[in-house]
Amino acid sequence: MSFFYNKEIKELQNKIDQLESKLKDLEADNKNLSIKLSDFDKKNEILKNNLKKTNDEMMLLLKPWKEYEKWEKMKKDLPDLEEMYDLKKLKLFITALPKLKLKELGYQFDYAESLNSRKSLRRDSSGHFIKDPQVYKKYIEIITREIDKTENGIRRILEKLRKHRKNKELVGLFKLYAISTDWLKP
Repeated sequence: MSFFYNKEIKELQNKIDQLESKLKDLEADNKNLSIKLSDFDKKNEILKNNLKKTNDEMMLLLKPWKEYEKWEKMKKDLPDLEEMYDLKKLKLFITALPKLKLKELGYQFDYAESLNSRKSLRRDSSGHFIKDPQVYKKYIEIITREIDKTENGIRRILEKLRKHRKNKELVGLFKLYAISTDWLKP
């Protein structure tokens, strides 16, 4: 029976050797797979970076396209040449009006000062010697006419623009041309 057991032992030893060989092969394969996996991770990271760069470049290329699409949508709402000219004049009038009113207020103050003071070396709000009250009265008349002309110009332009556009569209145009809408508020 020992012969039989020897044969069995040899077969088992052969199987153990085969399994050890397979185990070494599997360990080598596992090591190769680990190396390949780390290579794949590195390549994956490189691909992610390339994808991010490509995406950033595409976004830079798409920006003009998005602007173009926005322009296409707004094209029908954009003013024609005459409206642009009117909007420019309107902006000038609107920015000039507070300055004119401030000037008028200064002349009214100087007029009041000239009525209450004797001719002396006192100075008005502009730093000039106080003049005759009639001079300031004339200044006030002139500046009041300028204010009226400016306000009439604003009204005339708004009426002209309202013929072709709704109030909501006008507010959009004012924002487009950086025209303050504070004066529209009640």
